[in-house]
Amino acid sequence: MKQTLSQRLRTELPYAIYKLEDGSELMVNRNYHKILLRTGNVVEQHSRPVQLTPAMHGTHFYDDGNPPWECKKSRKACEAKLREWQAFG
Repeated sequence: MKQTLSQRLRTELPYAIYKLEDGSELMVNRNYHKILLRTGNVVEQHSRPVQLTPAMHGTHFYDDGNPPWECKKSRKACEAKLREWQAFG
């Protein structure tokens, strides 16, 4: 089954970055699935388990009013952040 644009972008683009207790940062998609983990200048595909909690501070790139599948500015910001992180990897 072919994904719609919104379904594809929900999984491929970052939605938020969470600061973890050890100081590393976790990039998640709109479904809160892990995309990348950054520790210092090292970025890797995320593999270790992490439980996101309401107490964790996250920086979000968009909300329901400006999702990247409807808002070009949001899409460009998400794509830029993903490229920035991938440059370290």
